[in-house]
Amino acid sequence: MTEAGLRSKPVLLKRGDAVPQNAILMQDDEVLIYQMQRLKNIQPQSEVRALNYGIYTLGACAGLSGFIIASTMRRNFKLGGLRKMLTYGPTVAVCGGLAGIVHEFNVKQSILLGKESCVTCVALRSGFYQATLGVGYTFIVSFLTCVLTAREYYTLPMPQASKGMVFLRLVRQVSPTANVLLMLGLFNMFIGASLAQKEFKLFVKYFSHSTSNDVVLNEEFLKE
Repeated sequence: MTEAGLRSKPVLLKRGDAVPQNAILMQDDEVLIYQMQRLKNIQPQSEVRALNYGIYTLGACAGLSGFIIASTMRRNFKLGGLRKMLTYGPTVAVCGGLAGIVHEFNVKQSILLGKESCVTCVALRSGFYQATLGVGYTFIVSFLTCVLTAREYYTLPMPQASKGMVFLRLVRQVSPTANVLLMLGLFNMFIGASLAQKEFKLFVKYFSHSTSNDVVLNEEFLKE
């Protein structure tokens, strides 16, 4: 490595610009480490709490939706106090964790890497992920875990697998109402989209301009 390389620092190479001599393309994980360090140095930290703690909000919202769906299905399956951990665990704890993980790796990191140029697009994508995990995933998992428990303890007559229409009627019988599912879906979509929009605005404000010590970070990062 050259002496200049030993004194390396991240710089932005915009599309169409000439590549500096001895420049080394940084990997995404290197850029993320650098961006997270910049994030820690921002003062006051309350200004960037959406980037620091937003995933916990998403997890809580998805977990709340899972709790509502699981509670409704447990009541309609007449499970009483049977196997609460089996039915609540996957739909509340697991769903909440997945919501945070999916947003972290598919939305937040993409924003910090400067790969997002359309705030509406990333907001809609984030909202879709959140609604899918907060309602779609929890509905399916809650139904399956409740069905298994109801079959084992005979709390509700179970149709044969071959009786498709009867099975569909069972799904409607034990599910939350369409209005409840719609409200939960819209709520999660709004929360997911709002967080992504806030993260994008914070990126533009704190990461996409030069300072006395930093360089512009936006699209493609190089280590000079």
